[in-house]
Amino acid sequence: MFAETLKIQVNSTLGTWGVHLLTSVLMASAGFVNAIGYRLYYRSTGNMTGLSSNMINEIYDGDVESLLPKQVAQFLSYLGGGVIAGCLINSRSSIRLGEHLYGLALVLCAGFMLIGYTFIALGFDDESGGVGQSFLCIALGLQNGMFAKHFSAVIRTTHVTGTITDVGVLIGHMIARKVMRSACSTSWETALTPHQAKDRVKHIEQENEQLLLLSILLFAFFVGNLIGYGIWDLLFEQSLLIPVCLYFGIGAVQFVLQRQNIAAAKLERKEKADFQLVSGNGAAGQESGAAAAAPASASETWMLGSFPSTPSNQSGSANAGTPASKGGDPLPQVV
Repeated sequence: MFAETLKIQVNSTLGTWGVHLLTSVLMASAGFVNAIGYRLYYRSTGNMTGLSSNMINEIYDGDVESLLPKQVAQFLSYLGGGVIAGCLINSRSSIRLGEHLYGLALVLCAGFMLIGYTFIALGFDDESGGVGQSFLCIALGLQNGMFAKHFSAVIRTTHVTGTITDVGVLIGHMIARKVMRSACSTSWETALTPHQAKDRVKHIEQENEQLLLLSILLFAFFVGNLIGYGIWDLLFEQSLLIPVCLYFGIGAVQFVLQRQNIAAAKLERKEKADFQLVSGNGAAGQESGAAAAAPASASETWMLGSFPSTPSNQSGSANAGTPASKGGDPLPQVV
């Protein structure tokens, strides 16, 4: 159908490389903000591992009045950003551009970062942190919680600890495969069944995709750091307005893509309704067609098909005891 074709085109055109571009830009932005954070507070804004160690160090030294309250606020703010991401994005198994509430999440990131910049510019923060830094942490926590996996690789867009570990593991897998091939006089892969060989090839291709994506993210973070330090010498705390504009811009693009997917979903349901009205018999065909034309409010307005929508003809219908109409089925997920 035309509607499903439109939905596939929106996702496939921006598919793999669109995801690479989006995540790398966000990774560079996080590196940028971390560089500004080091200039402002002499420590990372998005590194909760180091922050946890610092908090324990303050408690151990007995210095719980100067830095500890601000560090706890920073920690809880980052956690709060993750909670907001969980409320907005219900499925993080893969990144599907134009689906989920990525646009709203990115606009909120921009808003929190703008509030943080305002507090910093007005002098509410000092070198030990403050309200402004807490809002920056909310923005980074929200960004980091938007994605979890793509190509089965764990995606984190505010720090590189897990990313560089995964890159090393994937390189180790490549080396191990080459050593195994060269060490065996007859390749053990020839003993695999066709099904096992196919699965192995698919697994290797997936790991290659993971390695490419994670390497791009790692490089983007360092580039963002480099740009952040350079821009700081020119704009100082006003440098934070750059990621604010970036988040707003990407969020607007996501809103446009989501509207295209919603339009495609409506057209697909209309096509189903027309088809069932033509092919159905009498009242039964009209009833099923009306069910197909009913709006899928929950799945359309929130996650665009991530949850099965509630059948619209369960109450007050002559067919209440029959299986639900296909009009309420979740939309096809296209990666």
